[in-house]
Amino acid sequence: MEKWRLEFRERHTFYNILKSDRKIAEGIIERFKIQYPDLMQLNPEVGIIQFKRDADGNKGKFYKIIVGHRYIFDYRLLPDHFENIEVKSNLCENMPKEFPDPYPGMQNEVYHSPYRYILFVKRNIEKIRKTLHSENMTVDEALDALTGDWINHIKWAKELKEKRIMEHKEHIKFFNELLEKTKEVYYQSDVFKEHGNKNWGYSVTATSFEKHAKVIVGFNWGVDNKWIEQGNSYGAQPEYPLKNFSSSYDDLGSLKRTINFFHNYFEIIPEVQVNYCFFRSEKEDQITSNDLKLSGGLFDSLIQYLEPSMLISFSRFLNDHLSKTEKLISEKALEIKSGNKHFSVTKGKVKINNKEVDYFNLPHPNYPITREARVKAWDFCFKGTN
Repeated sequence: MEKWRLEFRERHTFYNILKSDRKIAEGIIERFKIQYPDLMQLNPEVGIIQFKRDADGNKGKFYKIIVGHRYIFDYRLLPDHFENIEVKSNLCENMPKEFPDPYPGMQNEVYHSPYRYILFVKRNIEKIRKTLHSENMTVDEALDALTGDWINHIKWAKELKEKRIMEHKEHIKFFNELLEKTKEVYYQSDVFKEHGNKNWGYSVTATSFEKHAKVIVGFNWGVDNKWIEQGNSYGAQPEYPLKNFSSSYDDLGSLKRTINFFHNYFEIIPEVQVNYCFFRSEKEDQITSNDLKLSGGLFDSLIQYLEPSMLISFSRFLNDHLSKTEKLISEKALEIKSGNKHFSVTKGKVKINNKEVDYFNLPHPNYPITREARVKAWDFCFKGTN
């Protein structure tokens, strides 16, 4: 038996069924299979669960039919109820590579975005046709099968996005105001005077805003020269991003590696990712002290608005700047050895507009150290922190 089938059977088939009711449960499953031959052609695993109370709290003997299946499945064949018993699907394998690990806090409309489904179907249309026994199935029909109703799925994702826009109305207003201030300051910057012809531009945030949240702070925005060579350009940030940190998984690069670490220390991981310097550059040393002074005021305004519970950085450049400008106070450091390397981890507070915010500086995810050393660094910063 395939592993997913074995796991499904262990979890769902006749789960908590009283011995006296086992024949009843078997009969329900048998009739279900006979009633839905097209569904059974897909070779799902059908199980049943027994409850002592229903959803309204009424006592008795109640059942739920569980249909276990692989990712490629035709949800259109699945009924909502059978003989007044609720029918639920159960995905018994990991989502395909087009979908990231569903970390807590990842937004549904981002994880289940229509784009991911389209990408998967276009890459796997022949496999889908074979699995669903439909050799002439179109891409639209495959999308319909995998979502149950493709048009409704698109509508659902759009409605969630519109709802999030309404929820972030205040944040979007502040973002636009700060973006306009950034534009004014950017044209006074050295990086613009030296490299303005390259149109590197500026950005305010990589994620949506959330007040009183943990905030990841980098040094400044980078430049992808390969992307530019393809005819693209940066300029000003075009719009307020609606994704939080976890939901930006596709664009996190090396910061993806921090997500599992964050989950080891926090129930709610950082939701906001910004940079201290709003100006973009190829290299960090192209940002001058004057640039940092100009952008520092913008950053202070952002932090004053967000009122974060803590600031978390993986940038040694930023840590050195905060220390040199005496924004970093109550500083504690730990020297850690990893092979022939020695590095420092810092925690303390950052003073912004006469308010102090907890601050932590960790080695960058790309910094080549042992896992043991990295865990020691994270423990120093966050062990016992909530």
